[in-house]
Amino acid sequence: HATPSMASWVHSKLVEFGGWNPVVTDDSTILESHDKLKEYDLVVFLNNSGQIFGKTEPLLAHVAAGKPVVGVHAAVASFLNGRDASGVTIMEPTCDIFETIFGSHFQNHPPVQKGTVKMSVGDESHKLSGFL
Repeated sequence: HATPSMASWVHSKLVEFGGWNPVVTDDSTILESHDKLKEYDLVVFLNNSGQIFGKTEPLLAHVAAGKPVVGVHAAVASFLNGRDASGVTIMEPTCDIFETIFGSHFQNHPPVQKGTVKMSVGDESHKLSGFL
């Protein structure tokens, strides 16, 4: 998707409004280290794809310790054996980490579609919509 930076920014703002300190990163070493990962209360996967990290044990330990993992749009579209996300090819997982955590994995995507999004902000002074 062409919007990961904007999506990360919006989610960061929402987390900040909730009183937390978000960390947005593509640094996969955080997910591969027990010591680094234990510094975080929550892990959010947002619009990720590909082989995003190697060692899965730290993230599984994070979940086993009762710490949450949230998947947002396309979160399970990682660790797949193909590159065709157009809906033509059914892809299989190369690693069962997301199937273990989320109970599913991505197989394919419908054909790309064009669309227009219209947004109406009802209360421009509200902290969740005032920045839009």
